Amino acid sequence: MGYKNAICVLPDKLIAAIQEYIDGEYLYIPRKVENKKSWGELKNTRNFLSTRNKAIFVFCKRKFPIFAKYFPQAPVGNFLCPLTG
Repeated sequence: MGYKNAICVLPDKLIAAIQEYIDGEYLYIPRKVENKKSWGELKNTRNFLSTRNKAIFVFCKRKFPIFAKYFPQAPVGNFLCPLTG
């Protein structure tokens, strides 16, 4: 999300109409539905957090056997855990 000065991108009449509702404050204009990006899509955050969370599950299952009993849905196998070095 970027910041743009309304004077640079909007016509004077539209600025005057907006100022009848809000004057001298920030206004967020949402994206059009067809241009909307899903959460984590731009910077790969969703994939990063998913990988991190799987690593935490694997780490906890290895270090705390009681964890595996209560969270059997945690991933298993030879998943490389970055937390263990």
